[in-house]
Amino acid sequence: MRRAFRIMCYGFVFSSLVWAGETENFKVKDISFQGNRILKTRILKNQMLTRSPGFLSSHVFHPNVFDEDLKAIEQFYQNNGFLDVQILGYKILKDSADSLLALQIVLHKNRPLTQKDLSRSFDNIVKVYHSLGYVDLQLTTELRIQTENHRAIVDFMIQENARYTIGQIRIQGIDRTRPKAVFRELRFQSGDFLNMKEIMESQRKLYLTGLFQNVFISQQPSQETETPAKDILIEVKENLAGEINTSAGFGSLDKLRCRLEILHQNISGLG
Repeated sequence: MRRAFRIMCYGFVFSSLVWAGETENFKVKDISFQGNRILKTRILKNQMLTRSPGFLSSHVFHPNVFDEDLKAIEQFYQNNGFLDVQILGYKILKDSADSLLALQIVLHKNRPLTQKDLSRSFDNIVKVYHSLGYVDLQLTTELRIQTENHRAIVDFMIQENARYTIGQIRIQGIDRTRPKAVFRELRFQSGDFLNMKEIMESQRKLYLTGLFQNVFISQQPSQETETPAKDILIEVKENLAGEINTSAGFGSLDKLRCRLEILHQNISGLG
């Protein structure tokens, strides 16, 4: 995996275009950068011999020096992890009245390669394969550093192994709740390809019914199918379905009064 990085160099739109051979004795009016969100303008200017004017000083533009400055910026980005740097070209434009040049360097970049990027890529590959039924996937990475040109090559070695379908679906832990109330919340059924994303979503939906204190869905080896399959075991612990509320009060007319409420949230067993 290589992060691509490109630098595009343009100038302000002044009165006319200046070619490299026509810039003798022109003074630099300004150097600016656009798109450098990570490396500050001050840091990038410090890599250049071409300078913008100071308080009491001015600097003459030299094309050869500016070409070397672009190479220095390229090298600086490489040293800071932006591995595949290219300078696509540049334009130099002038203010003919004052003989001044303005240089504007526009940066288009990606982030440098980081360990966080590698971990995220690894996890994303695993999630994709698990959603397709390859739950025995074996994934390894190999990072090769090319120090001479500041590049890194990441190889992802994938061994898919078997693709599993869903065999039997079993439920444990229900007493008052009917199996139908559990099955209606599932995002999968027997015969589907095993999809870990759908299993996690089904577990979340079962929690949200309010019928269960705990829900845990696991895979079990299946011996009853000719093709690779996993049985699904759904283990639940039911919530208390009933609730009793009592209250008492005293009024001037009816004197002492009491109230008894009995609530049951799962009388039919269907939630």
